[in-house]
Amino acid sequence: MRITIDDVRPLYCVRGAKGWFADHGLDFRAFLAEGIDVETFLATGDERAQAVVRHKLRQQADLSGMVLTARDAQGIFCALGLRGWCREVGLDERRLFGEGVPATELLALNDVEVMKVIMRKLRTEGVGHGGR
Repeated sequence: MRITIDDVRPLYCVRGAKGWFADHGLDFRAFLAEGIDVETFLATGDERAQAVVRHKLRQQADLSGMVLTARDAQGIFCALGLRGWCREVGLDERRLFGEGVPATELLALNDVEVMKVIMRKLRTEGVGHGGR
């Protein structure tokens, strides 16, 4: 999934986005021409990048009916790390290790790791996401 200027505009002005790219050592002109890979965008660790990705997922990904389980998080979390993360965000780990948790409920946690798990599931299952 790629992030484009059209994904940024609903949340931030272009001038602000240009400054943000400069602050993070990213090429704004290349971004305008080609977009930026979502993983590179999130790797900045910046809350504004996370907000743009959350917005894009909510607007363009079909998360209805998507349920995430511990298995979906493999490769991003180890089992112990996933249990610790569940405690950290106040999620009953039995749900994640059992029947699963709706993706929309997890996305509401506003956590970058959740976004990574959702994007990975979208890629691996070929679920339609309107990504560019």
